[in-house]
Amino acid sequence: MSQEHKPITFNSPLEAGIRAVSILGAAYPQTYDLQRLVAFDYLLVHTGDIGGPDNLHPPTPMRSAELLVRRKLVEQSLLLMMTRDLVEREVTSEGIKYGAGENAATFLSSVSSNYLLSLKDRAVWLVENYW
Repeated sequence: MSQEHKPITFNSPLEAGIRAVSILGAAYPQTYDLQRLVAFDYLLVHTGDIGGPDNLHPPTPMRSAELLVRRKLVEQSLLLMMTRDLVEREVTSEGIKYGAGENAATFLSSVSSNYLLSLKDRAVWLVENYW
């Protein structure tokens, strides 16, 4: 008996990828390694916990454990966004870094939903305060 494959909507590579593009777009031309992007991905939706704008996502029990499972998700999201030139990867003397891709600015300027506009605002706040 096979189970029907159901798409993941919350914390999918697509959703995490949009968060990554928001962060990298706000930081341009700065680049970040995977570890910093994992931390920023968590902080982006929990900015209220660190003295910033209200959290985008409601509080959940044990949310600090989210950091432990985000690395693979963020890595998958970066690979997905690279296929659309929204993220670029570069090898530097400091390791592998990620930056906003050629299409990131166009993509970010085209978003219009309240959630995505709030996400962009929080990404700017996060980068300005926790570079």
